[in-house]
Amino acid sequence: MPHSHKKTKNNWVYCTDWQNNTGWVYRPLVSKTQTAAVVVEKANIRKEPSLRRPVVSQASKGEIYKIFGEKGNWVQVGYYLENEMIGWIREDLLWGN
Repeated sequence: MPHSHKKTKNNWVYCTDWQNNTGWVYRPLVSKTQTAAVVVEKANIRKEPSLRRPVVSQASKGEIYKIFGEKGNWVQVGYYLENEMIGWIREDLLWGN
């Protein structure tokens, strides 16, 4: 997945978001928590990192999830505020790190 932080200057970080918007963000406002945005209209969230595993939920374009882990071409995602894991999404359906 592409990196969202490009360069820094003093207390500022130059960022690119999932829609390719760019700009400077005040560093204290940037979270160290890894997140990913869904870049396709609908993405299946699966119980385990395999297309053969059951779908437990669906994600829509623009939704942002916390990253809990990675395995091969799969990313383990969940709810950010609740800190709750949901399941696995293929890496090519996401943007972020």
